[in-house]
Order: sequence, then C-alpha cells, then structure tokens
Amino acid sequence: MAEKKKYQCVMCMGVFDAGRSDEEAQKEYLENFGKEIVENDEGVLVCDDCFKLVDPKAHPEMTEKVKSEFYKNRN
Repeated sequence: MAEKKKYQCVMCMGVFDAGRSDEEAQKEYLENFGKEIVENDEGVLVCDDCFKLVDPKAHPEMTEKVKSEFYKNRN
C-alpha cells in the first residue's frame, strides 16, 4: 500500500496527510483567488483548521485585501 502524501501547513506548521489530489487543491485555489494570482504564485498549503480562519466565503474582506495587495505590488 502506498504511503499517503504529506504536506506542511504554512500557518500552523503542522504536518498532515493530504486528503485530496494536487489538482483538486489547485482548482479550489483558482476559484478563490483567480487565474492571474494562481499563475504568479507558488501556492500555499493550509490545513483544514487554518483554512477556516481564511476561508474566502467566510472572510471575503480578507480575500479582497489579498487580491488588492497582489495587484498593487504588480504595478
């Protein structure tokens, strides 16, 4: 049996078993932050508990701030 892929959460630094494929995670990242940001970012991995703290659906103001900073720094 293959060993589960592990990842480290960038927020809490915990190490977890990946619960889904990289493609599924990338799709969600794209939906939340948009193509231009996704293509210009290395991406970040966060655990489920930390994601709840930054979930764009629960905290849209935080998402808009991240997008605003991204585009401000590109000019």
